[in-house]
Amino acid sequence: MPPFSLQYNLRRIFSGDSIPAEYRRTFLHLFIEIGWIGVLSGTTLSFLSIYAARLGASPNQIGMLSAAPALVNLIFALPAGRWIKGRPLGAAAFWSSVFARIFYLPLAFLTLLFKPSVEIWVIIAITLVMNLPLTVLNVSFNALMIEAVPAGWRAFVVGGRNGLLSIVALVATLASGRILSSVSFPLGYQIVFGLGFIGAAMSSFHLFFLRRLGDTRAAGLEAPEGPASIKTWFEQARSNPKVRKYVRVLSLLFCFHISQWLVIPVNPLFSVNYLHLTDFQIGLATAMFNLIVFIISFYLSRITGRLGNHRATGYSMVGLGLFPLLLALSKGFPLYLVANFTGGISWGILGGALFNYLADNVPDENRAAFMSWYILASNASILIGSLLGPQVAGVLGFQLALGLFAVLRMLSGLAILRWG
Repeated sequence: MPPFSLQYNLRRIFSGDSIPAEYRRTFLHLFIEIGWIGVLSGTTLSFLSIYAARLGASPNQIGMLSAAPALVNLIFALPAGRWIKGRPLGAAAFWSSVFARIFYLPLAFLTLLFKPSVEIWVIIAITLVMNLPLTVLNVSFNALMIEAVPAGWRAFVVGGRNGLLSIVALVATLASGRILSSVSFPLGYQIVFGLGFIGAAMSSFHLFFLRRLGDTRAAGLEAPEGPASIKTWFEQARSNPKVRKYVRVLSLLFCFHISQWLVIPVNPLFSVNYLHLTDFQIGLATAMFNLIVFIISFYLSRITGRLGNHRATGYSMVGLGLFPLLLALSKGFPLYLVANFTGGISWGILGGALFNYLADNVPDENRAAFMSWYILASNASILIGSLLGPQVAGVLGFQLALGLFAVLRMLSGLAILRWG
């Protein structure tokens, strides 16, 4: 195996050197597609909660903004997995992305139609509706990645995608922060959300070229039925050691994702209402986070090769607990920036290792159905964490709550190391 370096991996991505010829076109579209998602991430996804907070959204409304997607995914993940079974994965991913991402366009025009108090609820409603097709996209694309990318190339592809996502999101976030600091409110946000829609549309454009990938692989999803009910789930868990291990892994990841999402809806409220940071400062910190993720992710193959996906996942979960801990200690922008720096290190590892760790444990038969169970569990935890986090912060205060969330994240990582 050639030595790993940032320059080496970038050259492999864009030149196709050493990549088998039959995978070059697929890998290239996967890399470019995630680059456009980086535009979406650095614009709309990074600033939608901040925008809602500046409109005067309450902690409950910010929690609902995070929880609405989880609620939809929780209800429709299993039906989506069953619907996708036996269908071309590439086509399912493409069409679901089109129907989901068209909803990013209205966000740029809401301020022209509604007063702020109504606009917040419209944003929550749009987020709720767009996640119906996004649920299908999540299930189909994750299964497509496992089927389309050989196990020996997953660390390279996932690490490269995470790195490209981070560097493009970094540039987009800095540009967004600059736009928001120089253009009057709310016009700056209209521009930023318009750029986010362009990124979403172009991502779907590249999924168009991957739409036939699942045509020859979908037959593998017609294997024995996956766990279609709770009863079937436990029956298979008792009789199949692979499924039993997968149940244990899902349980541990469920706990981690709760601890992860306790923090996420509290962060914009803490940044805007407690630290009183500007949009440019928030954008700069987010860009710092993405820069570190970009650098770390290109060494994912080396890190997971040395530690294995299991230990890399557990250690990075423990490290991710430093993010809310440093937030709790911050009084202004400097330590807030340090928190994003340390969070970027952990997420740069976890963002890739977690997918590979999950892929290592997914039972071979009917992967789409089993992946839908992970999406079900993760979205249940998102729903719990998103609604509970602002409530805990309201009772304990921002700093004490963030300190508690830090401990929970670290304990989740230790549990993965011990029992995962």
